[in-house]
Amino acid sequence: MINLAAGNMNNIIKNEMTVFGRKLVENGLTTSFFGNISAYENGVLYATKTGSMLDDLGDENIVELFLDKECPNDKLATTELCVHKKIICETGAKRVMHAHTVFSILAGDFFKEAACFAAAEILPFLKYVPVVTGKSGSDELAVNVAEGLTMNKIVIVKDHGVFAVGDTLKECYVYISGLEFYAKALMLKKLFVKNGII
Repeated sequence: MINLAAGNMNNIIKNEMTVFGRKLVENGLTTSFFGNISAYENGVLYATKTGSMLDDLGDENIVELFLDKECPNDKLATTELCVHKKIICETGAKRVMHAHTVFSILAGDFFKEAACFAAAEILPFLKYVPVVTGKSGSDELAVNVAEGLTMNKIVIVKDHGVFAVGDTLKECYVYISGLEFYAKALMLKKLFVKNGII
């Protein structure tokens, strides 16, 4: 395996990915095998390997890549690698997080181009959440997600999941967990209203 970075920064970034991969799973925002994470720092792109368990990340399942050219490690990385690369190139983001959040996916079915939530007053990123389409790991998805992320820090991919960007994975995590909380509230409210509970 090619090692492109050295020393302390390498360990810091991989630790960040390990911590937030675990948080995604432990807090029910995705399951172990669904989702991926990347970090771009000092010309090196770190990405989770394909098939990695997000709650059990370590050196053996985080690979180091180039952003602007291919290398042998590309074949080991997540199948969404082209999406991560496009996002970073188009948005300048340092971190990308992708999760299969159940209620955010459901909410995506109720909006055509963008989702909007009442909590936007306190969480401005919920005012306009682009809803995009595209097959997993495809160039089409890469283009659509990257375009959406130039308008907001998080997007919903119809019937798939969410992608969030930030300067840190903590920032990405805040966007994903915040969206999922209010998407859940919206879906439950719709269910309760439909069944005459409220």
